[in-house]
Amino acid sequence: MKSFILIGVLILGIISIPIISASTYSSSIPDTTLVQDWRYSNIYGAGNWRDQIAASGFTGFDTSKIDVNWSDNDVKIQVYTNAEPAGINVSGIGLVQLADMAIDLDMDGNYETAIIMRPVSRGNILSNPIWGTSQDIFGGTGYIYGGRFDQSAPKVTIVEASGGALVGLATVNWVTIGTNPKYRIDILLPSGINSDSQWNDFDFYWGTAQCSNDAVAGTAIVSSPPQPPPPPPPPTPEQKVPKAIVYDRVDIETFNLTNAPVIIQDGRTIASPDLTQRLVVIKDGKVISFFEPIRGKQYAELQVENRGFFTKKDVKIQFRGLPNGVTVNVSPDGQKLEAHNIATYGLSFEVNESIPAGTYPISIVAYGDGGIFDVINLELTMI
Repeated sequence: MKSFILIGVLILGIISIPIISASTYSSSIPDTTLVQDWRYSNIYGAGNWRDQIAASGFTGFDTSKIDVNWSDNDVKIQVYTNAEPAGINVSGIGLVQLADMAIDLDMDGNYETAIIMRPVSRGNILSNPIWGTSQDIFGGTGYIYGGRFDQSAPKVTIVEASGGALVGLATVNWVTIGTNPKYRIDILLPSGINSDSQWNDFDFYWGTAQCSNDAVAGTAIVSSPPQPPPPPPPPTPEQKVPKAIVYDRVDIETFNLTNAPVIIQDGRTIASPDLTQRLVVIKDGKVISFFEPIRGKQYAELQVENRGFFTKKDVKIQFRGLPNGVTVNVSPDGQKLEAHNIATYGLSFEVNESIPAGTYPISIVAYGDGGIFDVINLELTMI
């Protein structure tokens, strides 16, 4: 009886989508799921689900993760693996062919698209192929192989595509990156393939080799890009700001986070280089910093200085252009500001966890009954 056991690792999961910019996204799926032992055409032994069907020390089939990258209408898939371009040489068996990659663009459980990974016809993209399984190829050999994946709802491992219609050609390159994983396989789909957004959300499965001993399954989901912030709502009568700008030597002078050093003081930045939460202000017409609030509650302090010779009876502060999900409470609402004095305002920001990452232009306005004293334009950055 043949006793060689092929290594098997299964990856199954949902890709999370960190947004990089309005048109570029990247997602990654880790090695987390299990594969079931099969031999001949049946479950082997107790039918254990395990991370590896282990021939100890053999790593030729190991695949650690798959990344999916979107850029405008282009899509690139990156596979981190030890699998060689020609296939995997296994002692006592010989060359085991690579598995083809199965794609389910409709996410209905039917893998209607294939990317050929075997050397012959590598890169061909097929629509509605006929799928051969690991059981079809290894069921008569006596070797143990990955016969099913997804322990919660076991599914047949599909590995070899044939027939169907040729709908495109992907560029497939092996890039040497280290020892384990040894390679990154870059699969660049045809330019503009996602112009109809068909490749935004899709399920995929890759058996690494035709034995499915290091299968990778998951769901790639791309988020909608963040939309520009809507215009701020009309101010209430209590918030209404005069249209006239009357400088009158009243300036927004400092903006401090209560859990961080002073960001701006006397018109210059003095924050430490590693400070990650900071405010963009205009000084001499130039932006010198930016404000990155934490999600949840962010407390801050803002100061306005009266450099003039006349008392201002009721100086108020208003934030304009805050994105939906960010609110600020200013306390006190208004202050009497005597000549050559500084008024301090407490700021309490509520920042919703669901706000998309991005950069939002906002303004801080200091004003009173006589008009607008000062406006600072800045950027609010969410990561």
